[in-house]
Amino acid sequence: MTTYVAYSPNSAIDEFFNSNTTVTRKQCDEFAVSRAGGVSSALRMQGVCSYTVTAGPNNLKNKLFQFRDKDSTIDMSIMVLARAIHPEFVPSCKYLGTMGDLKPVYIYEMEYLPGTAHIMARIPQNDVSRQYNTIKDFARVRKELPSLFKILPFTLSHGDLNTMNLLVNPETGHITGIVDWAESRILPFGFALYGLENLLGWMDSAGWHYYDHYRELKNLFWQTFQEGARDFSDADLDLIRVARMAGIFYHYGFNFDAKGVVQSVRGQSGGSLAYVDAFCVTVMPVNIR
Repeated sequence: MTTYVAYSPNSAIDEFFNSNTTVTRKQCDEFAVSRAGGVSSALRMQGVCSYTVTAGPNNLKNKLFQFRDKDSTIDMSIMVLARAIHPEFVPSCKYLGTMGDLKPVYIYEMEYLPGTAHIMARIPQNDVSRQYNTIKDFARVRKELPSLFKILPFTLSHGDLNTMNLLVNPETGHITGIVDWAESRILPFGFALYGLENLLGWMDSAGWHYYDHYRELKNLFWQTFQEGARDFSDADLDLIRVARMAGIFYHYGFNFDAKGVVQSVRGQSGGSLAYVDAFCVTVMPVNIR
């Protein structure tokens, strides 16, 4: 039986500093303030391999600083590519070097994006309007996307596109940013669409629950998706659906190291296979033709 533990940002922060570096939280906070002024404030949602704070004068959160361990550094070429593809959603990012001699942290300065992590926005289950906005934004496809024809192009794919890394305006549901690109990879187009399923329901100790109107939301996604693409055939859509299914198995079925390299198949003790079980029952998209 899977055990679910309530998330605690302070526990996550303590775990990062106890396990990954000899640098202290105070040193990181002081560094952020020295760069941006004001006071340092830790984000409510922290990563496993990083410590992230905001800083700025007069309590303005205009800069974000992320301190990462040596095994989870950011490939800056990926960040440049991600920002070129999604300039409205991806923050600017600078690598500032390291701090500490033994088990140092690698420091990145980023533009602060507005919004709240989707998982913390707590959009009500029956608030269809805000859910519509999130789904339609998620389905956007750049007009520059190459024609798919008979094969899927290899594109930049976010490695952890879940509701913790998707920022939304809690009042409207519109997506305001996408963070944590460290595990991004060049993969067949459609692999990252596993993230759609996370927007159609919620997981708790009893398992996965779809919204009553999840089929309506899924239809909206594919309709918006097709409207944004060009030279799009039914065969192309079928290929993308297959890639999305592969993305679900790839993301939830394997263990990865900090660089996103597959290490092993996940066992039953973790919670990820519960997503595979749930999504494979209803993952085939609703017929929209």
